[in-house]
Amino acid sequence: MPLEQEFIGLLTGGFFIVIGLVMIVTVLLWTKNKNYSSGYVWILLHLILFSVAAYFFLEAISSDYSHPMASEENSFQLGLAGVVWALSMSCLVIGLVRFSKDVSNIT
Repeated sequence: MPLEQEFIGLLTGGFFIVIGLVMIVTVLLWTKNKNYSSGYVWILLHLILFSVAAYFFLEAISSDYSHPMASEENSFQLGLAGVVWALSMSCLVIGLVRFSKDVSNIT
């Protein structure tokens, strides 16, 4: 996919800076609230899997589209990104369920 030369670098850098900050905040909150450990584990797993999905997506949109198997390779990368993204969303939902169970036990 043709894009401006600097776009992929800026997109990658921005994405990983934001994900890194979210991971740091999650770990800091986890150390502060040790009662909700299972929820934080699932949230961190979500962030890691989401980063892997973003990597596959970025590989698909930044690959060389002029070689003979570009279409198949990009389709595979996007499909893989979709599967890993779905797994990350499942981890997010499990984490949210864990948090809601922990909160409902307190009240």
